Amino acid sequence: MNSTKIILIITLALCIGCKKDPKTGSFKEGTYEGVFERNGEQAKVNIVFSKGIFSGKSETIKFPAICEGKYVVEDDKVFFSNGCFWSADFDWTLILTGEWEHKGSGDELILTKSNGDVYSLKKP
Repeated sequence: MNSTKIILIITLALCIGCKKDPKTGSFKEGTYEGVFERNGEQAKVNIVFSKGIFSGKSETIKFPAICEGKYVVEDDKVFFSNGCFWSADFDWTLILTGEWEHKGSGDELILTKSNGDVYSLKKP
């Protein structure tokens, strides 16, 4: 076997074994359970992601405010558009909307917002 073929085989083997950046392509649809955290305060949450639609709830009313809506995944970002009506009696920054960074592996998904809010989720 000549050296060109050997180099080609080694290159192909390395490419097949390469893993993607954990931030890119880590978002997987499904049902998740976990915790939302803001400034050390936590609440248990459930969220379902399916074909660009999300729905969910929190054990604590409006902390966070999840409800339902649409989402779009682009690389390591998820953009949420909440489709529910909300009253004015709470902090609207708790609504699952806007741009979030996602990362994870396997059955885990971490969503982080620029203000420091974090959803730590796992498929049951």
